[in-house]
Amino acid sequence: MRLSGLGPPAFLTMCVGALLAPPAMAQVAQGLILGSVRDSSDAVIPGARVVMTHVDTNRSYEATTDTHGFYRSAPLPIGTYTITAEAPGFERTTRAGVTLAIQQEATVDLSLEVGDITDEVTVTADGPLLQATEASRGEVISGNRIVDLPLDGRNYLQLARLTAGTNPPASGARGGGFSSGGLRASHNTYLLDGIDNQNYQHAGTSNTLEGVRPSVDAIQEFKVQTNAYSAEFGGGLGAAVNVSLKAGSNTYQGGLFEFNRHHRLAARNFFADPDEPIPPYRRDQFGGQLGGPVFANRTFFFFNYEGSRLRTSRTVLATVPTELERNGDFSQSLLADEPVQVFDPLTYDAATDQRQPFPSNRIPADRLDPVGVELVSLYPLPNRPGFSNNYLWNPLAHEDAAQFHLRVDHVLSPRDSLFGRFSYSNWKKDGGIDGALPAPAWGGGTGPMGFSNRPRSGVVSYSRIFSGSLFSSTRVGYNHLPTERSAPTDEDINAQIGLQGLIPLPGMVDAQLTGYQNLGHTGASLPTSDVLHIASDFTYTRGRHALKMGGEVRLVRVEQTHYRYANGRLFFDGRFTRQLTPRVGGHAIADLLLGAARRADVTTLNTFDQRRGFYGLYLQHDFRATSRLTLNLGLRYDYLTPWWEAEDRWSNYDIDTDPANPTLQTVQGDSLRERALVDPRHNNFAPRLGVAYKPSDRTVVRAGYGIFYGVNDHTGDRYMGSGPPFHLTSTLLAGTIDPVMSLRDGFPPDALTTGLSDLQMISVQQDNPSSYAQHWNLTIQREIAVDVSVEIGYVGTKGSNLLTTLDPNAPVPGPGEVNPRRPYTEVEVPGIDQPVSLADVYRREWTARSSYHALETRVEKRFSQGLHLVAAYTWSKAMADAVGGELAGRQAPTRPQDPRNLAAEWSLADEHRPHRFVSSVNYELPVGHGQRFLSKSPGVVNAVLGGWSVGGILTLQSGRPIYISMSGNPSNTGGTDRPNRVCDGTLSRSERSLDRWFDTDCFVPNEPFTFGDTSRNPLLGPGYRSLDLAIFKTFRPTEGASLQFRAELFNATNTPPFGDPGAALGTSNFGVVNSAGDARIVQLGLKVNF
Repeated sequence: MRLSGLGPPAFLTMCVGALLAPPAMAQVAQGLILGSVRDSSDAVIPGARVVMTHVDTNRSYEATTDTHGFYRSAPLPIGTYTITAEAPGFERTTRAGVTLAIQQEATVDLSLEVGDITDEVTVTADGPLLQATEASRGEVISGNRIVDLPLDGRNYLQLARLTAGTNPPASGARGGGFSSGGLRASHNTYLLDGIDNQNYQHAGTSNTLEGVRPSVDAIQEFKVQTNAYSAEFGGGLGAAVNVSLKAGSNTYQGGLFEFNRHHRLAARNFFADPDEPIPPYRRDQFGGQLGGPVFANRTFFFFNYEGSRLRTSRTVLATVPTELERNGDFSQSLLADEPVQVFDPLTYDAATDQRQPFPSNRIPADRLDPVGVELVSLYPLPNRPGFSNNYLWNPLAHEDAAQFHLRVDHVLSPRDSLFGRFSYSNWKKDGGIDGALPAPAWGGGTGPMGFSNRPRSGVVSYSRIFSGSLFSSTRVGYNHLPTERSAPTDEDINAQIGLQGLIPLPGMVDAQLTGYQNLGHTGASLPTSDVLHIASDFTYTRGRHALKMGGEVRLVRVEQTHYRYANGRLFFDGRFTRQLTPRVGGHAIADLLLGAARRADVTTLNTFDQRRGFYGLYLQHDFRATSRLTLNLGLRYDYLTPWWEAEDRWSNYDIDTDPANPTLQTVQGDSLRERALVDPRHNNFAPRLGVAYKPSDRTVVRAGYGIFYGVNDHTGDRYMGSGPPFHLTSTLLAGTIDPVMSLRDGFPPDALTTGLSDLQMISVQQDNPSSYAQHWNLTIQREIAVDVSVEIGYVGTKGSNLLTTLDPNAPVPGPGEVNPRRPYTEVEVPGIDQPVSLADVYRREWTARSSYHALETRVEKRFSQGLHLVAAYTWSKAMADAVGGELAGRQAPTRPQDPRNLAAEWSLADEHRPHRFVSSVNYELPVGHGQRFLSKSPGVVNAVLGGWSVGGILTLQSGRPIYISMSGNPSNTGGTDRPNRVCDGTLSRSERSLDRWFDTDCFVPNEPFTFGDTSRNPLLGPGYRSLDLAIFKTFRPTEGASLQFRAELFNATNTPPFGDPGAALGTSNFGVVNSAGDARIVQLGLKVNF
């Protein structure tokens, strides 16, 4: 990976600093055990020896109590421990069954009785229920919950939403995920075995948040930290998701699984035609895992494999031209139940502003454009009557996936250990079979395109115990994520149909026709991201002090080739076969047959090789001031370099230096600033503060505050690889008289040179402020009964310098053409002899803000007597003045209505959900051998009634915000208008219906050449209620082996998850709910474990 622009001295300095100065626990995938040792009179016992033995691997770790009777372990692997404490003159005490979770600081206080050290008292108990030594908020999702709870698609991230303060992401978020603390889904950071697992691709092309998404059967546990967490974590403004994969043990353990879903077991969608069959759907997910010793107590391995096969079909109703229309005969055609009239564009008379009709509504054969005829011939013939929705078909999508993970752990010595892990995944959707039309029409969009992800990830970690008080670890990891969104064919269809003026490429032009299904497909995209992550840390403990120090280096590279409109894009709307005065008739297919396009887009290929570095240092001091009071004091420093391009294909339309006279900047030097074209930021200091106070043995009060800088949100400067002169877009626009081009002549040869016009420029804020968020919380946790705790907290976040997109070249409202009213009308582009006319400016700034205030509550009944329950309720308000990018999703348009009045954008955030309740339950029914009921039943009875368990997730939440827009753009600015609001619009439960979700009379059109006054997200859509259930029966034919049959019901109550109502004033579905998510789905599974 080339690091030019950073410079070897700076790079080496940062690497050495990271490896010799201290970072975060490899330790980020481990935990700690700490506590005190006292005698029966509650006096402290200095010098007591505490031994913690990891049950699965039989590896022991020692600590010694200080003069205050406190002890603190080295960073420990997660799992179950047996803890032994001994001191001269006292009986040895053993605490068995202590479970240590990821990133947990488990407080285990021990009491010794006076006696002979050879005597021993053994107590079996779980780990602590209260979080008594640190102030962060979050949730640990451990093994049984991961594999026993119902998961649609077996995606572990669904369980992250069980955490208080989390919500589903905004609509359309690529990769799904969740919002935490009112921040965007893209603000979260992901770690896998302590190594960066982020998706850094341009616009999240892979549709994943992580580089590798592991199988749920490979995950030991993961932790979602949502607020005020330790300084050892950096790179995200929102939550930190820390996943630890399973490791082998001294016992061979493994299993096989198969999950199957079939449309015959699914309920019908609420809006589906009851007379039509449910579209075919079949999903198979299968795999297994095996782990155990290579050499007992020394070397262990774990291997997991998962595959999936998905076959889905959907019903598509499309409008295609009839056989007569394909031949230019519109004498029988109807539009909106009215006869079609087509007029001859060559007969236009400027004096009367009229055209003459084609005789008998038929276009003569000698007037047909040969390229237009070829394009029309790609359509399939209708297979249903009529002129609208006259073609029905069921495209079948094939998705195949496979992944494996291999981990090896090795104990080099009692003080040294090593582990390595390699992960591989291959997901592929075949191209050309899932479009809205069959090949070679394809139907436009991304549906017909091939799509694949092939991520690979590896890590090697070394840990060293120097002494009972000094520990270190070093990790080196590498992630490689190649994605391919490819054309549905390898052939150059443009050349075959005779469309000229385009470079030879696989695929074809994207032709968009008003009133008809489109032809072709969007442009292919081929991104690859690579991340090298090096991290090292030291932990030093002395008395009541624990000092963690660490550093990390992440070197990121993103390469991409994007076709965009290099295959060409054409628009036809019937304007050239329409009568102008009066405005009647016209037909998009007629325009196509005449070769008369109203708009034509063509681009060069967009190719870039982008680099950046991320460097972090931190110091974390945890001070146990007394047995009841702990202080967490941390400071982190992050340096995130701007992106630069390896071959300096980089430009920035500079409106910051002299706003009255903007210029196009390109790379003119070798320094990082000169190559990045934005300023590096060196002042990202992030303090972290926490207090945990235990006023009684059953109550903890915690408070925390922190500043967090982000990585993924700060990617807007990458768009500088998509602007002139390195990437050119030519948009040819026609009026109502003459088309932009004749298809038989093809795209003009000078379209991307001297014929350039109406360019879009890329502009990025040059002072490049760093996005950051402030977190704070005040939480009270109380153990109200054995194994039951309740916590309630006030939680807040404030986002600053968040990414936003706007158009500083937006015109003011007014009549006439749009571009002449823009502030900047032309630009000089290197390589083009004359100035080029300007259209919009795609501006990326870090000026947006957000806020979140919440009451978050949580109840946990720790697993005992077969029952584990966690429930969380959040009452919150999230506000923001902008939306995120593709990974974040959005309700509102990307750009503000009026860039000159950004204050009007402050409103409910797209991530806002005022109320959310979520509960998860795992319950082993107390029936059968060894249980409360029928414990001595005959074998047959036990086989039928024993071994049953249930798992469930109940979700109740408010609807998401609705963005109200105005159709037709009355402001005449080329953007999206909002209407005027004359009353609130919210209807009571008794008043609203699916046909009238809100009071549509409260919104009226904005006056011509003005903006509307409706706020950005004024209303809420339908709420969401869902109960997912897993019912399973476990047979235990032999000791250590089990066979489990599972039935999983997603949306078990078949409650329709209604979509948002139509929100565009002036359309027929304004205020109408006409879509719903999945009805009940049933999945069957079989698991064998040994």
